[in-house]
Amino acid sequence: MDGKPETRFKLFHYRDAVPLSDIIPILENLGARTVEEHPYELRMDGRQIWIHDFVLKIFDDPDQSATHLQKNFEEAFVEIWFDRKEND
Repeated sequence: MDGKPETRFKLFHYRDAVPLSDIIPILENLGARTVEEHPYELRMDGRQIWIHDFVLKIFDDPDQSATHLQKNFEEAFVEIWFDRKEND
């Protein structure tokens, strides 16, 4: 496509699947373009668990290692998801 490598991002959620319209704006504001999403439903010990498996392309080429980028991306997503930071 555009030559940028793809990366995976997984979101685990209890009970219900999360609407894509709740997730994709956060991913985009963190500099990622959502290429694909694969939802999986698991039932364990009477509980329903959803795994949203995203294929992403990062907009900018970071000047940092993949491990550092992953840590920062995950921390930022969690902060936004739990309304501790603005999604902008």
